Order: sequence, then C-alpha cells, then structure tokens
Amino acid sequence: MRRDCNIRAAEELLRPISGPLFEEVQSIPATASARAGAGAGADKPKVTVVFYIGGITFTEISALRWLAKAESRDIVICTTKLISGQTFLESLIDKAAL
Repeated sequence: MRRDCNIRAAEELLRPISGPLFEEVQSIPATASARAGAGAGADKPKVTVVFYIGGITFTEISALRWLAKAESRDIVICTTKLISGQTFLESLIDKAAL
C-alpha cells in the first residue's frame, strides 16, 4: 500500500509547528523528461527544501531528519544561522549593560 507523499499527508505531524503550510509542485516540461529517459528518476527520493530565516535549532534539525526518514525523502535545510543554547542565551543578554 502506497501512502500519499505530499505535504498534506504529513499535516497531522506538522500541526504543532506554527506557521502556514504550503506546497509547490513543479511540472517537468515534456522535452526535459524525454531527455532524461524513461524512468530515469523513478528510484530517486523526493527532495524538500526548507528555509529558516533567523536561525534554526539543533532540535528543529533533528525533527526534520526524523520527518525525512518517516516520509522517505531528502530534506535540504537552508538557514541564516545555527542556534545553540549558548547563542540563544547570549542573544537575550543586553551587552550594553555589561
């Protein structure tokens, strides 16, 4: 039995995460798929690109890795910064007060 592999299939898992869900499906032009050959990408996993503006925690990366494994897909994470416990606390401290 094959499960539906779109983002809506994972909606129950993603419900606790704030923010809107959206899915962009790109079609491949017939000329490009003809050049690639019949069935050339059938065994390749789907790839999801996730953008984090403002930084991502290691826990969020772990959750994305778990989701990637559960959905049998690759996830590419793009972020402006990695946030650790130390960098988070440093951002809360007023450096002018020191």
